[in-house]
Amino acid sequence: MPAPPWGSAYIDKEAVLFGESTIVYRHFLQQCGFVLDSDMREPEDQIGLMLMVLGMLLEAERNDRAMILLAEHLMPWFDHFHQRFHAATTVNAYRMLSETTAALLQALCARDGIVVALKRDYRDVEY
Repeated sequence: MPAPPWGSAYIDKEAVLFGESTIVYRHFLQQCGFVLDSDMREPEDQIGLMLMVLGMLLEAERNDRAMILLAEHLMPWFDHFHQRFHAATTVNAYRMLSETTAALLQALCARDGIVVALKRDYRDVEY
C-alpha cells in the first residue's frame, strides 16, 4: 500500500498498525470522552476517523482538545501520508481532496499557533 491511512504505519518504529502511537491516541480519545468502536478492526489513528474526531471537537468548541489532536496526534505524520497519497493517486478528485485537507489542517495550525514536530517516517527506507 503506497499511502497507508494510519498514523502508526509511519511513526511507530516497527511501522505497524495498532502500535504505541495508536495506544497513546486511544488514551487521548478516552480523555475526550470518545470511544471509536466498529465491527471493522480499524485502528483509531486512521486519517478519516481522526478528521471526524477533529470536526467533532471543533463543532463542540473544544479547541484545546482539537489543538492537542493536531499538534500531537495528526500533524506529526500527516505530511508523510499526504506526500505519498499525492504521488500515488492518479484520480484528480482525490488529489484535490488531499490538497484541500492539507490546506485546511495547515490553516488551523496557523490560526492557533500550533508548531508541529514532524516525526520520522519509519516507512522511508532512506533513513
